[in-house]
Amino acid sequence: PTPAKRPANSRLNCTKLMRRFDIELPAWKQGVDEVLTKLRIAGN
Repeated sequence: PTPAKRPANSRLNCTKLMRRFDIELPAWKQGVDEVLTKLRIAGN
């Protein structure tokens, strides 16, 4: 089998999601920091 063709830029645009559910998503770096903090707390 040949590898699937992928677009060069495949980032997810969350604009419609945020408008539809009236939410604001954190920047990805902030989100990663929050998850890592929660994992550290849960692991103690």
